[in-house]
Amino acid sequence: MTFRVMSFNIRGASDEHDGVNGWAQRAALNVETIKRYAPDLIGFQELQTGNLEVYEAELTEYQYILGNEASSGTEHPSIFWKPTTFDLLEAGSFWISETPDVYSESWDTDCVRAATWARLREKASGKTLLHMNTHLDHISNWARTEGCRLLLRQIKTLRADSPAILTGDFNCNACELPLAGEADLADANYRYLLEQGFVDTYLAAGNRDSVTTNTFHGFAGDAFVPIPAGSVVRIDWILTLDGAERLRTLSSRIIRDHAAPLYPSDHYPIVADLEFA
Repeated sequence: MTFRVMSFNIRGASDEHDGVNGWAQRAALNVETIKRYAPDLIGFQELQTGNLEVYEAELTEYQYILGNEASSGTEHPSIFWKPTTFDLLEAGSFWISETPDVYSESWDTDCVRAATWARLREKASGKTLLHMNTHLDHISNWARTEGCRLLLRQIKTLRADSPAILTGDFNCNACELPLAGEADLADANYRYLLEQGFVDTYLAAGNRDSVTTNTFHGFAGDAFVPIPAGSVVRIDWILTLDGAERLRTLSSRIIRDHAAPLYPSDHYPIVADLEFA
């Protein structure tokens, strides 16, 4: 059976500098976008109380795990799933730090960061998977590097023989491999995860990278200009790690739905259709 995964940095509800794209103005469009693509499994980043209040009222077809508090206790890297598609077997959360079991920060991170995980059983096939969702630091590359290493260690410990899905806002660029003689536009942390066996569903689906495959746009939409010029800014990813049962990527895309000047978020959500082989 095919199931759909979404990763979506929704932009917290409490930011006072979003103007016309404040949460009160864009909440309906945000929910409409999620419902239109009807993912079975979602990794949300920056979910705050105001966002959750709307989702609890409007996304009643989902169950969820909030996850640990991050970013001064206001945001959660949450996982939502459709109980018609998945049964929850086990779940947990940890902080991205040297002491992941306590509220803490390390490696010069600008904010406290966290990750949430869920072990799920697909109802149709009876097969299990591990989903991990996170939001890495936007300032410290050291924190992103150590965060990726911690995520990998935790996934290896938790997944057993199941395949794993890793979603999140990684705050560093993904990009396809360059041709001979060309500069590599991808961040070293992205390359590290691929070297460890992760598959980028966006590329596995046959997509190509360019300056227009950005997932962050800062509420500017098509007018967004990456800095430095030529950057890809595809910083939101859905990665898979195969286990005893292989996960096949059928399709993947960046969702650019909007009603200018309103946008669902300052990031575009991404979706991937997957199936157990």
